[in-house]
Amino acid sequence: TLTALTSERAALGAEMERLREQTRALETAAEYPEGEAVVCTVCEQPLTPEHRADLLARNRARLDELRARDETLAAEIAAADERGSALEGQIQTLNAQLRDLPRPADETELTGQIADLEGVLSATQAEIEKLAGGRDEATRLERDLADLGDPRRRYERLAETVGQQADLEERLEAERHAVGALVASLAEIERALAPFADLDERLADRRQLLSRHEADHRRYLENTKVAADLPARREQVESLRTQQARLTAERDATRSQVEKIAAGFDADALAAARQREAGLQAEQSRLEGQLGTLGRELSEAEGEIETLEAAERTLAAEQTALAGHQQLLALAGFVREVIRQAGPHVTRRLVQQVSLEAARLFADVMSDHTGRLRWEENYEIILEKNGRDRGFQQLSGGEQMAAALAVRLALLRELSSIDVAFFDEPTSNLDDTRRDSLAEQILSVKGFSQLFVISHDDTFERVTHHIVRVRKENGVSKVEVG
Repeated sequence: TLTALTSERAALGAEMERLREQTRALETAAEYPEGEAVVCTVCEQPLTPEHRADLLARNRARLDELRARDETLAAEIAAADERGSALEGQIQTLNAQLRDLPRPADETELTGQIADLEGVLSATQAEIEKLAGGRDEATRLERDLADLGDPRRRYERLAETVGQQADLEERLEAERHAVGALVASLAEIERALAPFADLDERLADRRQLLSRHEADHRRYLENTKVAADLPARREQVESLRTQQARLTAERDATRSQVEKIAAGFDADALAAARQREAGLQAEQSRLEGQLGTLGRELSEAEGEIETLEAAERTLAAEQTALAGHQQLLALAGFVREVIRQAGPHVTRRLVQQVSLEAARLFADVMSDHTGRLRWEENYEIILEKNGRDRGFQQLSGGEQMAAALAVRLALLRELSSIDVAFFDEPTSNLDDTRRDSLAEQILSVKGFSQLFVISHDDTFERVTHHIVRVRKENGVSKVEVG
């Protein structure tokens, strides 16, 4: 839509410029000396004041209409740009929602499991309904037994029923067991379906995984200081272990000394040694408690560090992917902007190439190289001859036919690799002399391997290699190849 609106506005601008040039030319015509013949720049007829006033009024009214349409197109282009931006935002939102959706494989697998369980449940319920019919049959027999009133008839029925009672009771008991088993199977199936009751919640938990990673990252930042103190704490643990070993060695040495001096038994020395031993043991217990506490803190800190490092790696991968998407989006925007800016230049260059080729073809067709044909960016065809420009409407019928033919051939040659041309009635509405002339000029066109001419007259038959005639005889078309 935006491309169509832009093209329409460009065409309007070209037409407005053409009308302005005509208006300026008509206004300038009023400045010629009195008595000098003035030629109309539009129809090339003598220009009278009344005709000039009519043309000026017509051009000004048309310009007002074109300006109003140009303002409308500008508003529509702005609205289309705004709509395009809104649609790009919607695309980004939909892509984000699409990334949050569960994988199709997971949904297919869970749907299949649920369908299988529902099939088992339906079969079980059908079996229960089938067995319920046996219970109804027993109830009906009991009701018939109660309705018996004739003693002899009752006796006979009772005797017959007594013979079947044991079998019916056995069947009833079997059916009750079967119903119980099916009820238990139904309960088992419901328990099997229970794990899938929170399927939506689990899917929602998966969607919140990225948010949880963000919280882990914040926790990692909060515990960075604790992780930084890890080497110092390890050194402290090693120091305490060394001190423990030293104190253990001192304890062993003290015990050796006690054993050596045990023969002499110095009570004071013994008391002092025991006091020192008790102090060393207390110090050892204290150090061992600190060592255990530090060990647990060290393990917890290492676990937290591993968790935070994993979260950091996940976050870094997500940030890298985000940066890649942002770079791709920026590149797409840059390419789109370059293409948008290059559009007018490409169009201008293409029109110039087509115009040059059309001028050469026009000169070949007309056998006249004194004039120069131009195809403007507003798609107007201009013929420059003897320093004077004439528009397409000011050309003669033959010139119009040749100019239109040259532009179309140039477009065909520039926009495709086709070197075959078709001419449909190129000599229509021309007299014999002009038909012969135009036929010779068309045949002089260079650069095409084959030319096909469709015509109702025989102008081209004397120079063509193959002729296909279609004649109608008695309402039937017949083809003749010559």
